[in-house]
Amino acid sequence: MFTLAIGPYLVTILSAAMSPAEISKNMDVSHLMLSPLGQLPTVDDRALDLEKLSTEIARQARVALVHQEATADALVITGPDAEIRVYDNGNDIIFSSRQSNAADKIFTNMPKITMEETEARAADVLGAADVDLSQAVIDVHDYAITGGYEGQPKTTTIIGRKAFVYRYIGGVEVAGNKLVLTFALDGRLQKVVGTWSRVRYSNSILKSRLTTHQVRNRAADYLVNHDLLNEENRLAGAVGSHFIVTPTGSLKLMGFVNVQTIFSGQPGRVESYDFEI
Repeated sequence: MFTLAIGPYLVTILSAAMSPAEISKNMDVSHLMLSPLGQLPTVDDRALDLEKLSTEIARQARVALVHQEATADALVITGPDAEIRVYDNGNDIIFSSRQSNAADKIFTNMPKITMEETEARAADVLGAADVDLSQAVIDVHDYAITGGYEGQPKTTTIIGRKAFVYRYIGGVEVAGNKLVLTFALDGRLQKVVGTWSRVRYSNSILKSRLTTHQVRNRAADYLVNHDLLNEENRLAGAVGSHFIVTPTGSLKLMGFVNVQTIFSGQPGRVESYDFEI
């Protein structure tokens, strides 16, 4: 076992030579919640209102959406310059606009949508479709491209903003429920991609029956039993919890353990593995 600085954090590196008890003792459990916080909703989440959603997307994208048809696996709404596809009973959304920024718009000093305006517009789109954003987290970032001529320094140009919308219930993240909205610099909505499942609270498993110590032990056993720690690629372990949405729409609290491969003292990819808690 040794410690490595990754960004502002000191991460304990765990190896296969350690026993499950040693691995468990050194795990980071700062992201572990064994039960949600506060009062949870008592009414099931409604399915997205597709008519309201398409209307708001068309307004913010400044496109016409005029034709609607149901295929074998999706509802498709199209227009001359855009298309919305909604899969799996309103859970999975793909919107794309075929309108693009002209070069003179990208590289001139045109007024640019601010981070705050981007967040507000993302909330408008989803709020119009009856998405409950009361516990969601919206994180806005620049959308940029990098390029340049051969032999010349590469330049990075901001061409828009991306709003990442993460879903939480009682402070616990809902795995796989995330929407990404892309806006042009002039504020026009260009793309919406992601999943926002309908949730039924009946028959949901919202709390763990285990203690933090027991969850640590179970995570350590999972790493060892699945041979996820080895001498060539030492892995940094952290334990947390999130909700998954079952096929019936109910919630189930699950534990997860993140493992990060370290190559020559440098952090590599991070993978997450779920286990029962």
